[in-house]
Amino acid sequence: MKRSDLFFNIAIPVLFVGIVTLVVYKFIIKEQNPGLFAVKELSNISVVDLNNNKLALTDLLDKENETYCFLFELTNCYSCILEGLEDLKKIRKAGSFCIAIVVHDLIEEVQGWSNTQDFSPFFMIKKIDFYRNIQSSTMPVLFSLKGGEVKRFRFITP
Repeated sequence: MKRSDLFFNIAIPVLFVGIVTLVVYKFIIKEQNPGLFAVKELSNISVVDLNNNKLALTDLLDKENETYCFLFELTNCYSCILEGLEDLKKIRKAGSFCIAIVVHDLIEEVQGWSNTQDFSPFFMIKKIDFYRNIQSSTMPVLFSLKGGEVKRFRFITP
């Protein structure tokens, strides 16, 4: 009998500590998950327009309303890119400001590619600036910015 009493005297406190620890980590301490999409330093992001002029992204944003941005690479799924551009056109018709941002290093390639599209304006962000300031688990992504913060985002997949 003493052996079973010893087992229960040890097992019950260990189980209690385990349950308390699980509850604290699961429900009380907030997980520091950076998320699937985030813009780290909006003020540090610069883009290039199709005339090769360097601009701060914050200068392009609508100060009072949301600005919708479509971020993609030229090597992304072409039908996904077209779907994102079609979404931007619909959002623009609804009255919001929209821009398309290509993650690329050569402005000439972006200029040539943009000539085949019926959307404007296009901007380019260099890959190094993208990797330093934007965290995205996948691209293309359509997101909105207001007041310097990402309000919502949607990954466009085939």
